Amino acid sequence: MKRFIIPLLIVCIAGLVTFEITRRNRCSTGSVTLDYLNDTDWLARKLTLNNKQIEEITKLQLEHKTRLEAIGIVHCAACCKLQSVLFKNNDDQSGTLIEEMSRSQKESELLTVKHIRQVHRLLNPDQKKQFEKMVKTCIGACGSNGKCAKSCERR
Repeated sequence: MKRFIIPLLIVCIAGLVTFEITRRNRCSTGSVTLDYLNDTDWLARKLTLNNKQIEEITKLQLEHKTRLEAIGIVHCAACCKLQSVLFKNNDDQSGTLIEEMSRSQKESELLTVKHIRQVHRLLNPDQKKQFEKMVKTCIGACGSNGKCAKSCERR
């Protein structure tokens, strides 16, 4: 049993790294990404935040990051389990594991929407307009090679 712990740990760490890389690369427009929207210093410069806003947003960012990391661990654990049963014909748990991964992804997306709304509430009207533009740019770039952005442009 001990000889399986290290390989399993390596697979879990690889899964966590893959999840983080995927999360970071999901929205990349060149100018605004989710990473920037989660960077209080960057937001402070772009939106000219006051000290109170910086303090509040920093708290929100920390809480958001902590909760996302917890969700990522659940996602990666299911991914690791999936890898262990993927080629076993006699024990097909893949559907359950994929559902667990999907729930984690959904929870992550809902948490991000909540976080964006919390930050938005702390901004003044001019900052809100700028923030909305940045968020829409990021969200519009998500998806399959900008297909979402093209779909939104038509509306």
